[in-house]
Amino acid sequence: MFVRLLRSVIEEINSLVGVHPNETLRIQPDLNRGYPECCKLPDGSFLIFLSARGDTNWGQFVYQFAHEYCHRMINGPIDGELETTFWFEESICEMSSLFLLKRMAEFWDEIQVSTEELGILHRYAPFFSFYPRLLKYPPLITIPLHDWLEANMPIISEPGYHRDLYSQIARVLFGLFFSYPDLWQMLPFLHRPKPAKYSGFYDFITNTVPSRMTITIEHYPQFVETLFGQRHEQ
Repeated sequence: MFVRLLRSVIEEINSLVGVHPNETLRIQPDLNRGYPECCKLPDGSFLIFLSARGDTNWGQFVYQFAHEYCHRMINGPIDGELETTFWFEESICEMSSLFLLKRMAEFWDEIQVSTEELGILHRYAPFFSFYPRLLKYPPLITIPLHDWLEANMPIISEPGYHRDLYSQIARVLFGLFFSYPDLWQMLPFLHRPKPAKYSGFYDFITNTVPSRMTITIEHYPQFVETLFGQRHEQ
């Protein structure tokens, strides 16, 4: 069941992003680490550690794995450095966790398999919907995201890990990505620039990311408008 669960997450994210990586991906539960992590190995393969506890804690496994697999899809520097657009990547990957919990709840409730296996999947489907309630989320952002970002940019862009703030951003992005699923296709173009090549977040979103794109993402202007209060056509 564990393997089938994580394979479902991989297939769903691959389908949303429109990319199907062929390099080796290893997944290793490791309770001693205390936190999940995505590591890029010297041979180009990826290793994802999960710290979820319990053989049937399906919601936590999806939550952790969807976040780390999102880092793999962005495929930026996995170096532990908290610089440039790290906060943005963390917010996107937190959104991925929430999005995949919802999708897995729907998918595993409707999937057509053998009667015995269907009973097992249906039994655990509610855990995906319930798990976000166990997370101690900060309050919802009640003003336009671009105003909130302007006020909080000095904090979220400084070196340091601000999970509560990333979670607040993720909840706004969740609604945007749910309404415009084509936005998932931007993930491979979001890898962080090095500090020497970083001219600010606005330049990164309106110039750097579009210059990397090899496809047209229809709702990218709406995404830019949400972040900055103004559209920027591709």
